[in-house]
Amino acid sequence: MTHDLFPGLRAFVDDLAARGVTRLFVKQGDQRLDLTLSQPDDTAPPPAPAKPAVAPGPGVFHHAHPAHQDAPPCLQSGHFLFPLDLPRRPSFLAADGAVVGFGTALAAPGDSQ
Repeated sequence: MTHDLFPGLRAFVDDLAARGVTRLFVKQGDQRLDLTLSQPDDTAPPPAPAKPAVAPGPGVFHHAHPAHQDAPPCLQSGHFLFPLDLPRRPSFLAADGAVVGFGTALAAPGDSQ
């Protein structure tokens, strides 16, 4: 004979929840049962604060390409200019032309429009 406990247990727990029971404690001799019911948390956790974009290496930070102002911000290292993938409409944390090192905060997320 097989006995499926879970459908009966599920119905019991659902009945307790429908009656507003949040905790059930039963003691019989030296045996104890402590059941705590909680509502599923439907609210999503708050989004983590956006981290600022940081310099991938040492160089001179430019808010825009020195020769093409419509180009993305870049990092100049020697004679090379490396485009940076920064948030759209960033709030710059480092000044234009600033000498930066690896990990220096360059920009924080700005307006998303």
